[in-house]
Amino acid sequence: MRTESRNLYTLDELTEEARARAIESNRDWNVDNDHWCEYTLDDFRAIAQLLGFTVDQKRGVAFSGFSSQGDGASFRGRYAYRADWRAAVAEYCPQNDAIVEIGETLEALADRVFTARVAADGRYCHSGTMTAECWTGEGDDATEADCAQFLAAARSLADWLYGQLEQSYDDLRSDRQVAESLESNGVEFLADGRRP
Repeated sequence: MRTESRNLYTLDELTEEARARAIESNRDWNVDNDHWCEYTLDDFRAIAQLLGFTVDQKRGVAFSGFSSQGDGASFRGRYAYRADWRAAVAEYCPQNDAIVEIGETLEALADRVFTARVAADGRYCHSGTMTAECWTGEGDDATEADCAQFLAAARSLADWLYGQLEQSYDDLRSDRQVAESLESNGVEFLADGRRP
């Protein structure tokens, strides 16, 4: 039997080259589980609700990403026009022009599409997989053109979600975030930046 001793270093103690190698080899540290996107999805559900959407709890949101054809986000749920959407959005996310634009589209349709059901079908997750059934305030089927306008707004909301997810993913994989996570978790490295 022999005993081998090795020097271990924190990220701050490594040379610049070894530090870069340590960060690169641990690039997915913050996103290697299903929890990295929980805040973004919760925020999306809250914003969707402000606009009148109730996103299904079970399998209500689907996404894939972030570098392949067919990547994107979609959601399933119900919609009912919410007259106070503008004040609710202004309080929750006052600087979000994209959400206001979606709300204005829905508001312009309010007398023609009052309720709807949104679904997403297919093997892909992007907004193009979404479909909608729409009804007027009297419970009649909305026209095909009005339902298409509503669906375009719902798809815009799904595309906005995808952008938020991608931004969060990229941020969590940034050098700064990876380094902070490695340091706060006390991860140690060999002199060349590899983990022991």
